[in-house]
Formats: sequence, structure tokens, C-alpha cells
Amino acid sequence: MLKKIILFFLTAALLSILTGCDGNTASFVDQSSDTTSALQDAFDTSVKAEAYTNELFTSMLSKEGISQYEILLTTGGFITSDPLIYISGYQYSYDGKKEVYGYKLQLNDDGSTFTVLEEGVEVGEFVCLSESPSAEG
Repeated sequence: MLKKIILFFLTAALLSILTGCDGNTASFVDQSSDTTSALQDAFDTSVKAEAYTNELFTSMLSKEGISQYEILLTTGGFITSDPLIYISGYQYSYDGKKEVYGYKLQLNDDGSTFTVLEEGVEVGEFVCLSESPSAEG
């Protein structure tokens, strides 16, 4: 036990010497804070994107004549590109069939509306990480 305590203090002392105390630590913390804030903003916007696609998804089902369905999975997030791409996917069932559908979106310059970049079964397969049963041969 004494050896472990001594090893711990020697390791701590060595790390302290190697990292130094020249003030660079503060700028690292600031960068981390900026990154955390940016990730939080992206996540918050992805939640708004999912709310937007909920309406689009309901409308798509209505146009397809599907009124009785069950949503089995809703998932979403963002792809770290420049600009960010927001994704939403749905796995749903109707008439004994299971299907997937998804959307890729981009936030418009106004910061509150979205443009649909791509939608369909392929996007749903990507977002939900599953293959649509109708695509299986």
C-alpha cells in the first residue's frame, strides 16, 4: 500500500513538472468551453430539426394514404460538416409492415428554419442504422 502511495505522488510530481505552470492551461480550458458550447448548440438545433421533421413525416404518411401507423423508433442528431447537417429518422409500422424513412436538413441563415437536403428510405436506413424490410430481396 505504501508503494502505491509513493508511486502516486511520484507520478503526480512528474506530471506537474512536464505540464508546467506557464498559464497555457487557461487557454485550453477556454477552447474546451467553446467546444462544449458549440456541441450543445448543435444538439439543441437537432432537437428543433426533429420537431420540424415530425410534421414533414406525418404529412408524408398522409400523402401516402397511411393513417393507421405506429412509430417504433425516432432518432436524430447532426453530422459535423461545414455547415452542419441535421438528421432525423423514423422506423414505423403499418399494415403489418415495418419501414424506415429519414431526412437530412440544413439550418437556414435565419437560424430558425430548415431546408430539406435529402429525404427517403435510404436516409432512414442511414439514420436508424437498419435496412428497410422492403429493400431486402
